[in-house]
Amino acid sequence: MRLSATPTSIERMFGFLEPPATAEPAALLGDVRAASRAETRAAAQRLSAIWNLYKVRLRETGDRAEWAVDTWDAVAAALNISLGLACSYVRMAKAMHERLPLLGMVLTAGDIDYRAFQTMVYRTDLINDPDTLAVVDGELASRAPRWTALSQGKLGREVDRIVAKADRDAVRRRRERVEDREVVIGDCGDGMASVYAHIFATDGHALEQRLDALAATVCDADPRTKKQRRADAMGALAAGADRLGCRCGKPDCPAGSKTAPPVVLHLVAEQATIDGKSDKGLSGRLRRPHSRRAGGRTG
Repeated sequence: MRLSATPTSIERMFGFLEPPATAEPAALLGDVRAASRAETRAAAQRLSAIWNLYKVRLRETGDRAEWAVDTWDAVAAALNISLGLACSYVRMAKAMHERLPLLGMVLTAGDIDYRAFQTMVYRTDLINDPDTLAVVDGELASRAPRWTALSQGKLGREVDRIVAKADRDAVRRRRERVEDREVVIGDCGDGMASVYAHIFATDGHALEQRLDALAATVCDADPRTKKQRRADAMGALAAGADRLGCRCGKPDCPAGSKTAPPVVLHLVAEQATIDGKSDKGLSGRLRRPHSRRAGGRTG
């Protein structure tokens, strides 16, 4: 892609210049593979750095894990991400070093991608016995590099087979957790309420994206923090609003006509899953369209 007739420093910096006439497709594919492995290794390095931060914070709080949650805030601020995503990174970092260290080594080597690692962590998080977990970790580490071409649904089924063989109770507990999904709202007094939800991960990610979108519909002069705007967005969402009322106090607020873009959730599942008869093969991804809603099945 050319940005101008004359190469600029930006083009040189990001490699936007036309490839040489002598470039071979095989060599370019090699570059693609190398970049992909480098991306995976960088993700593993990020998790290792988060793990080190978590351990330092843990020492500072006297090895009380429940007091080390400020690591989430630190990671969220460092990466400029939501608290929910920061929590996910901390969870993956702990899994990489505590629960599935052999699989973590496979990730560090770049032999599996971060998405696959996440799936395997989620599918094994109900194994309680350390010896059983070690067996599953070894099985996953040896087989995962051969699963790189699998869809998320097929990958989940492969992991489930290994888990079921090693610990059938873990499979049962996962089904029970699905059955126990709920949303609880309690009055805290002083005009505040607490909200607890145990829902499908795809629904949770969709909710987080929607709260972020609503929180971004105010102008830069709004006095609230992002956390406060996300909390207030829950009320706007409950009221069916497509924007969050800005509190800048300006009569000519530029956010007056700003609305949150829609969040489209694409799900891929077996027919039995759609009919509510099975939980196999369910995967999903979020897509935020720019000018129009994307096609495809949504839910």
